Amino acid sequence: MRAVILDSDKQNIKYLSDFIRGKYDYWAVNAYATTFALATAVYDEFKGDVELLIVYADTDSSIDLAKDLQEYFPHIRIIFYSNTTDCAEKIFRAVPTFFLRLPFQKEIVAMALERVRMACEEDIGRTLTIQSRGQKQRIRFSAIRYIESSGRKMFLYTDAGAFETYMTVEDALGKLPPQFMQCHRSYIINSDKIEKYSADGILLTGRTLVPISRSYQKKIKEILG
Repeated sequence: MRAVILDSDKQNIKYLSDFIRGKYDYWAVNAYATTFALATAVYDEFKGDVELLIVYADTDSSIDLAKDLQEYFPHIRIIFYSNTTDCAEKIFRAVPTFFLRLPFQKEIVAMALERVRMACEEDIGRTLTIQSRGQKQRIRFSAIRYIESSGRKMFLYTDAGAFETYMTVEDALGKLPPQFMQCHRSYIINSDKIEKYSADGILLTGRTLVPISRSYQKKIKEILG
């Protein structure tokens, strides 16, 4: 696991870095003083391979960066901290896991980190990890509507948008839970997203009609009951 810290205060950085490394010696920790440096590291250096973002919420730009990173990499957890609670409303532009009030209290910091650790471990069985446009993406199974194969490329259509990767239909089915079914040689659907089934195709949430080939009709009828 990797945690990245956004703060220009060296004392805060040292406290958090030492605390994390002392509690979880297998975590990597990196710290950055500016939003530009942190964004560059997450996007370009780590390619989205970051589990935790810890942000000193002193400016709108730091909060907005956290929100933007989380929207692009939904698996990232965020812990905000500040001297006051004045930023409480602003931090919910993102979806934070925890908020810490300075000065740090050992028990509260430990609670926040343990909540992140547990959530990340739960994600292992709930997400599909792919490489999309050079970035690592972890996509929740529950967010995937359907998957389309086109040549060597595969497109995952989710509640948060589309992701492109390289994977075969067989590889994808081997990594997905039972609610995912192949309905066509080029399509896999999430049965939890089905609104209506007919011989013309399968209507999914979002009013998307996915084709169904004749060879899969009987099997899908049996599965759907």
